[in-house]
Amino acid sequence: MAIKIKRHNLNKKRDLIGFIQVKAGNYKERLQKSMEKLDQNKGQLLQYAKENPLYLFIYSLTSGNHDENVFLGLRYFLDIGVAHFKQFQTSSSEITVRLGKKEYVLPSTDDLGGISIYGWRTLYSVAQILRDEEAEDFLLGIRKLISDKDPSEHAHMEAWSNYFFALKNGDTDARKKSESLIIKTAQTDKTHVQGNPKKVVYIVGRGEGFRQTNVPIVELYEFAILKEEDLFNERLSEYLKDRKQMILKRKDEEEPYSWVFIDTLACCAYAYDAGINIKVESEYISAWVFQGKWKSQEIIL
Repeated sequence: MAIKIKRHNLNKKRDLIGFIQVKAGNYKERLQKSMEKLDQNKGQLLQYAKENPLYLFIYSLTSGNHDENVFLGLRYFLDIGVAHFKQFQTSSSEITVRLGKKEYVLPSTDDLGGISIYGWRTLYSVAQILRDEEAEDFLLGIRKLISDKDPSEHAHMEAWSNYFFALKNGDTDARKKSESLIIKTAQTDKTHVQGNPKKVVYIVGRGEGFRQTNVPIVELYEFAILKEEDLFNERLSEYLKDRKQMILKRKDEEEPYSWVFIDTLACCAYAYDAGINIKVESEYISAWVFQGKWKSQEIIL
C-alpha cells in the first residue's frame, strides 16, 4: 500500500504555481541564450550557465510537467557542470566538450568561482538520477581535487564524496568508515581549516536542521544496500515528513530547493535500481524521475 506525503502548500501566500509555470519558460529561454553565446564565442561563463538548466528542471517538475524540459534541465545541468569542472581540472590550455548536439572548444580556468564540494555533490546526484556512469566516474576521479581546492574544506561533504567512491567500487570497509564520518561531521558545528587539521572554524547555520537533512540519506543508502525494503520505506516516509516540517518551520516554502529534493531523488534512483520497491509517493521525489521513465531523451537545443 502506497504511503502518500503531500508537498507543502505552494499557494499559501500567493499564486506561486502560476509564477512557477511562467518561470520554467524563462529558464528555458535563458538556457537557449547561454548556448547561443557559446556558439558565438561570446565568453559565456559555465559557472553561471549551469544554474539555468537546474532551475529549468526544478520549476518544470514542480509545475507538474511530465515533459522534455525536466530531462532537458537535468541533462544540460550535468553536461555544463562537468564541462566546467573539466575546465578547472585540465592541465591543457583548452578542452573540447559536447553540450547538447554540438562540440565546443573552451579555455581552461583556474578561477574557483562555482567550484565547490557542495556543487560536486549536486552534480553527482544528477549523474545518479540520469544513470550516467561516465559522468559519475569523472566526478569520483576529481573529488579529492575539488575538496582540496574548496577553501571551505567542508569535512562533511568530503566524507560524502568518499562514501560514493566506496559505494561505486564495492569497498565495504571504506564505505562504512565514510558513513561514520558523515554522521560524525553532521553532529558538529566545526570543520577543519584547509592545510591545518588541528585548527577548526565554526559553521554558521549548522545544527539540527543540517543533521535532519543529511544523516537520514546515508541511512537510506545502507538500507538499500542491505535490501531492507520495509526499513527503507519507513525511514523515507519519516524523512520526508521531517524535512517538510523543517521547511515550514523555517518558512522556506518559496525556496526552489524546498520543492524538489535532488539528493533524495538520487538515493531513490539507487534504491530502485537495487530492487527496492519504493512505496512512498510524494511530489518531493517524483517516482517517474527516480525511475528514469523519460518520455523523451532527445537533446533539442
